[in-house]
Amino acid sequence: MENKSVDFSSVIISKEKIETIESAMAQLKYNDLIFDTWGFSKIFEKGTAVSMIFFGIPGTGKTLMAQAIANKLNEKLLVVGPAEIETSVPGGAERNIKKYFGMYYLIFLHNIEYTQ
Repeated sequence: MENKSVDFSSVIISKEKIETIESAMAQLKYNDLIFDTWGFSKIFEKGTAVSMIFFGIPGTGKTLMAQAIANKLNEKLLVVGPAEIETSVPGGAERNIKKYFGMYYLIFLHNIEYTQ
């Protein structure tokens, strides 16, 4: 879906939520300062990646917001759906996810549902 003209004004979202997203993006921008210079890498056990979860019914702008974030970061967005992850091979889904996370900076997992 790469569309370089998409930005935060393309998505109908509250100012407060935009500010929250921009705060998370600031962690990416200042990653070296926060984790190397200030030493927070010694405190975090599981790495320094930023994760955002967008939830809503189809058509609410989740993919559009992911594209706006990618554009603001000047990164390519990879949109991955269940068909690219699921497999009948034991351990295959985990390998597929690991493959995508090793190749791309920004990944949007599209229409992934959680079931117990």
